[in-house]
Amino acid sequence: LSSVVSPRWSALRRLAPSAIISANSRRGPHFAHFLTVGGVNMVESAVRKDGDFASYIDSLPEMLNETLMKNGRVRVFMGNEAADADSIVSSLTLGYAESMNPSKASELMVPVVSVPRADLSLRRDVVILLDISGINPENLLYIDDEIVVDRLLSSPVSGKEDPRSITLTDHNRI
Repeated sequence: LSSVVSPRWSALRRLAPSAIISANSRRGPHFAHFLTVGGVNMVESAVRKDGDFASYIDSLPEMLNETLMKNGRVRVFMGNEAADADSIVSSLTLGYAESMNPSKASELMVPVVSVPRADLSLRRDVVILLDISGINPENLLYIDDEIVVDRLLSSPVSGKEDPRSITLTDHNRI
C-alpha cells in the first residue's frame, strides 16, 4: 500500500488516525486500516473475502435486509450528531474493522451516517473523502433511511431479547 503524502492529507490522518488514504492501481483509492482487532492485522486483511472496503459498504443494504429477515444480530456504529468527517470515517472504519473480526462473525456490523441523506452533500470534505475512497454515498445508510428508523433504531419488542446493539464513535459523552 502506498500512502498519499501531502500536507493536505496530514490533516486527514489526524482526523482519522485509524485509516489512511492509499492508492490501489487496479481498484482506485480506498481506506486501509492500521488496527488490530481480535488479533487480525488490518493491513494484511484490508481486502475482504468478497472485496475491499468499498465492496463492504456497497453490500451493506442487502446484507442488512437478509440479516433482519432472519432476526440476526446487528451492531450499529454511529458517529456524533455533527456528522463531521472524523465521526463518519470512524463509524465506517470501525464497522468495517469489526466485520473482519472472526470472533464476531455472528453479528452484522452496520455503520450509519448520523445525518439525513440529503444533508451529506453539505459536508464537502466527507463527500471528497468518500469519492477518493471509491465509496458511493448513495450506498451508505443514513439516520433517516426507512430501514434505519424502523428496524435499527426503533424501540425493542417487549419481552424479547434485542438482537441489536449500538457502538457510538467520536462521542465525548453519552
